[in-house]
Amino acid sequence: MVSVLLSRIRQARRVDGSGGDEGRDCYFPGEDGTDVYELKSFTGRMTPQRRRQVKRSLTRAMETGPRTWTLVVPIDPTPEEQRWFDSLGADLPVRLEWLGKTWLEEQLARFPDIGRYFSGAAEEVVRLLAEIKAEDALPGDAARLARRLAGQVSRLNEIDPYYWFEFGIADGAVTVVAHPRYPDAPQDRPITLTATLQFDESPGQQEARQALADFLQFGTPVVIPPGSITTVTVDAPAGIGGEFQGGTLILDGTFPPGAEQVPAVLLRVPAQPPVRHVITMEVTGRSGGPAGGLRVVSRDRSGLLTLDQRFDMVHRTHRAHLAYQYHTKATPQDAVPVLRFCAALAGGQEMAITDPGGNVIATSSGSFGPATWPEVYIRCAETLAEVQQLTGTAFPLPLQFTPEDQRDMDYARAILRGEDVRAQWSGMIAPLAAPAVDNMLAQIEQHGHPFSLAAATPETLQVAGGQLPLGLVLHIMHSTRIANPDEVRAWRPTSTDGGSIDVQFEPGSNRDMTVRSAPGEPAAHEQPQAS
Repeated sequence: MVSVLLSRIRQARRVDGSGGDEGRDCYFPGEDGTDVYELKSFTGRMTPQRRRQVKRSLTRAMETGPRTWTLVVPIDPTPEEQRWFDSLGADLPVRLEWLGKTWLEEQLARFPDIGRYFSGAAEEVVRLLAEIKAEDALPGDAARLARRLAGQVSRLNEIDPYYWFEFGIADGAVTVVAHPRYPDAPQDRPITLTATLQFDESPGQQEARQALADFLQFGTPVVIPPGSITTVTVDAPAGIGGEFQGGTLILDGTFPPGAEQVPAVLLRVPAQPPVRHVITMEVTGRSGGPAGGLRVVSRDRSGLLTLDQRFDMVHRTHRAHLAYQYHTKATPQDAVPVLRFCAALAGGQEMAITDPGGNVIATSSGSFGPATWPEVYIRCAETLAEVQQLTGTAFPLPLQFTPEDQRDMDYARAILRGEDVRAQWSGMIAPLAAPAVDNMLAQIEQHGHPFSLAAATPETLQVAGGQLPLGLVLHIMHSTRIANPDEVRAWRPTSTDGGSIDVQFEPGSNRDMTVRSAPGEPAAHEQPQAS
């Protein structure tokens, strides 16, 4: 009972020692050292014989080099007993503490379910679960059913020290789920399953058989179909178990998330410094099998790489499988490091799997995907990543790039970098208001044809399934003439405020055009400017 109480208080993993001298010891390891609790069932006073037992227990515990040592006994020390106890630690490099009857009573008041359970309430737990499972005893309407089940489950949570329970109703079935109250609850009150299974030679059942073997070794989820199940016997807390026939058996050794687990592993190429490529693989799943194996699955930020590691603790072996799988949600920014990493790995470089501190777990080399990863595709992904960053956009990486995508991305990158793009033009039509027409005609009268024309307009490209807003883009046509000058001159005397005319521009002596990013506000560049 006291070991369960300590586990509930500390919410940490507990290691039970061998005990002795009418007691037992519990160890709680941590980053800063191990805390040892010596549990004694003495009552009355601390007699000379009991003091010798306590001292022997302390001496035995000191062999492990603990950080603290605590005596838990249902006796509140007298001043003389406290002085004797304090003298035990006078020459020891650890802190000693005596937790007595008053402390135990206070803590059991905090966790009344522990005292109730070990005082005979375990039978009530089984009775309440039997009532919850009895279909013929359930009320007919939903409101009364919910109230009754909620009351029974609430009572369960008051008297079971190992698990807390929740209930649900779905598809005509009442389900009760047991959740551990502390990390070691499954060890203190384990759930065991005994099953008689048979598999024929059909592909489906042979696949289930192999999946079962994988579960037994590494805890990977498996679904055993009804045709393979003869009987199943479950020994579970609060009488939830029993003997079952037929049905579907679902086994899953997946661990719940825990702060003590390593959150990520690193993949690096080459294996030894200087390292050129590093991919952080976030651990997304862990499972353990009854045979003691461990499976760790991790994925990179883009979701393109999956690393499946299997540790056989018995034979001390490690297997790792790395897979690349394209999906439609990966962004170029996240995908480019992965693509470069894969290309280096496929090129024959050795890979190392390490923990976040750089400690090598394993190394590997060999074929990975195509012998030559498509360099053109990787360069396109890099260009798209840069352009998206410069435009403040983010859309997924396409499975492939067309020649038009490549041309437009190169154009967008040059504009966004502030570079000039040399191009050809064949003509344009611009609606001009009276002031712009007056300015243009005056320039023509002064300088004649052809003239240089500049026009700035907002530009957005459709590239690789997404949009790239380039902002204001300035087009400078170096040799331009008006294709409809007579129409423009005839319109001007008759124009009204707010009116405009479509002016047709065409190349003059050449078709050369320079395109660059236009500085300033849109209003300053909406009209073409002649010079």
